[in-house]
Amino acid sequence: MFGRKNKEEAQEEIPDTLPEYDFERDGSLVSPKLRKTDEILEAYWIEPGLTRVTIIRTAEYENVYIAHEPALTHFEAELLERLQPAVRDLLIMKDIELNDMMEVLYESIDLLLDSYDLNITNATVYKMRYYLKRTFFGWGRVDILRGDHDIEDISCSGYDLPVYLYHRKYRDIKTSIFFTDPRELDSLVVLFAQKAGKHISLSNPIVDATLSDGSRIQLTYSTVVSTRGSSFTIRKFRKNPFSPIDLLVNNTFTIDEMVYLWMAVQYNYSILIVGGTASGKTTTLNAISQFIPALSKVVSIEDTREIMLEHDNWIASLVPLSSGAVSAAQRDITMFDLLKAAMRQRPEYILLGEVRGIEAQTLFQAMNSGHTTYSTLHGGDVAMAIHRLENPPLDVPKATIETLDIVLCQGSMFRNKKQVRRCKEITEIVGMTDKGELEINTVFLYNFQRDTPSFSGTSQVYASIAEKTGMNMTTMGDELRKRTAVLQAMLDQDIRDYRDFARIVWLFLSRPKYVMANVGDLVQILPGKCKRHESLANLPIPKDEYPELVDGPSESDAAYGVGSSVSDRETSVDPSGVCYIPQPVGQADEPAKETMPLTKTVPVSGEQTPIVRSVPIDDSGAAGLESTPEPKEPAFTLPPKPVPESTEPAFVLPPKPADESGEPLADLSTESTEPGVDYLPEPTSESTEPGVDLPPEPAPESTEPEVKEEPVVEERLFYDVPVDTPSEEEIFGPAEPDPLFEVAPDKDISSFDLYADEQTSGSAPEKKQQ
Repeated sequence: MFGRKNKEEAQEEIPDTLPEYDFERDGSLVSPKLRKTDEILEAYWIEPGLTRVTIIRTAEYENVYIAHEPALTHFEAELLERLQPAVRDLLIMKDIELNDMMEVLYESIDLLLDSYDLNITNATVYKMRYYLKRTFFGWGRVDILRGDHDIEDISCSGYDLPVYLYHRKYRDIKTSIFFTDPRELDSLVVLFAQKAGKHISLSNPIVDATLSDGSRIQLTYSTVVSTRGSSFTIRKFRKNPFSPIDLLVNNTFTIDEMVYLWMAVQYNYSILIVGGTASGKTTTLNAISQFIPALSKVVSIEDTREIMLEHDNWIASLVPLSSGAVSAAQRDITMFDLLKAAMRQRPEYILLGEVRGIEAQTLFQAMNSGHTTYSTLHGGDVAMAIHRLENPPLDVPKATIETLDIVLCQGSMFRNKKQVRRCKEITEIVGMTDKGELEINTVFLYNFQRDTPSFSGTSQVYASIAEKTGMNMTTMGDELRKRTAVLQAMLDQDIRDYRDFARIVWLFLSRPKYVMANVGDLVQILPGKCKRHESLANLPIPKDEYPELVDGPSESDAAYGVGSSVSDRETSVDPSGVCYIPQPVGQADEPAKETMPLTKTVPVSGEQTPIVRSVPIDDSGAAGLESTPEPKEPAFTLPPKPVPESTEPAFVLPPKPADESGEPLADLSTESTEPGVDYLPEPTSESTEPGVDLPPEPAPESTEPEVKEEPVVEERLFYDVPVDTPSEEEIFGPAEPDPLFEVAPDKDISSFDLYADEQTSGSAPEKKQQ
């Protein structure tokens, strides 16, 4: 029925699909509100019209990341709850190609909405599309964070805890996103594992994986290894990796340092990049690898895919799944195995993602055999890196470390209260001293006070290049000046894309005179005579479009630990939990229309948790719904503004709840704002608001609720058989009160209340001495 059809049949049966959402045509679906005590630091769009971000400073001087998504009414929330399983069933039964998934999703949504025969607006359809697309093809509740270019890390520590970020501008920051339902967080962790092609369960609760966009993710499932529940950490991967020009723009390196690395890469000198966590080691490795000549054979080995090159002659090796995640018969393939296999592939350059274990010995053996290798290693400085290499678990012989040419040390530091990344030093391994110690030469050393590196004036690498190529110092100086001019020209002309950068470098190696002749406008030598420029910046929002600041409930309540700003939940400022739908303009004097519960009209596909609370819907929101309304208490309705001229009450109060005797219960406090209250208290003279006409107090005979509670019928089990049993007096005789001690009237005396030595004698126990 839902199988693949040709285009002619599909066009005949499937109705016209609503066009894709357009911000300029359809307007914004997001109307955020914040507290008046919040200070807005920055606001920008993630997806214009659908998702936006506001970074605020709360009254407690804490920065909070507020994520805004389209808000749903109660009607839209219940409609979404029924659409999700139905759309899932349709997608499972259809034979969908990868490129047609989004189109089939929209067609399935429209098909179901047509079958429900609901008179809804285009905005509601766009909201359904957004949330279902987020559920089936996105990252669920944290999908909004995927499109933020300023986020480096996303971290969730467990249930009912806020999601934290590492923001490039605001560093560690708390978000307004929570996972209050443990099942939802567990499902999202399983979804991430499935998207990465791995398996996670109670028997295999820890998974390291790579998502489709290249982001690294670490998952833990349930409370097996994490007492706070499932957790995940995502290290986002840039679609457009950093080029050496980006590192120059960020002042991570200077042009002199980048020219030095260009010469070292071109003439096959091995480099080890050392640094702490999040110091930019892999970013620098990927950037300097773009200096590799175009036709050179490159082999990269990683456990999570991060390196991205423009080269065609490149073998990108990736450590596969462990045997426990696939089958017990499969042998584990480690990075050490891939490195040994790469030695047989005759590569000119070997890129190893990170050195952690025994593969370090093979890496240095590859250096001794003449291969050029680039890798990263965790360490604070050069001395610490050499100390790690010499000791377990790496255990690299000191004589083998001598073959390493350059150690680049990189770190993360603060400049003007802003976290930056800098190259702290570039050191050459010259050789071994007479005492058996490694001799080093620091070429560039970072000056913390001036925030710039200084050149020592001597370089063993430059001297070795001049010796191998036969260049004298004058020719060597000309080569360095040409490369400096090319890098400076790309920096001035904003040629930052890694593909354009690689093209210019390759042209310089093959036709240096042609490149130098066009150094004033390098765009002319690029393919198509145009540079690629992929904007990775978020779209800022002007101050006049900042969120509205209100006194009541707002989306920043989650920042204070009150409520939640998750926007795909039912939103209402009324504590009774009833969705108020304003009447159209000009109809405020008309009586409230009869409402009907959506739970009895919308079909449900598959298993679904029943919704007890019914949602009142007017004719404009649910035209075409057919059902037989049962006599019940009318729902509350609230007009947008009270009309003083109208004699009709603005809202109808339900009768007071009464106890079993028929007496009304005591009035509740009018200041109660707890959610879930099913009735409103009787207003007093102190709490009566001006401008609202209250109905007269109901007569005593009408205090009884309209809907009576059904009598509670005791469930009779299979062993509850009526049997005539004799009473205790018939068996034990009349009970005689004991004059020696008093017994509470609600306490039964049994044989276990007596002393053990008097249970058989039948005599009364003596009174205990106080």
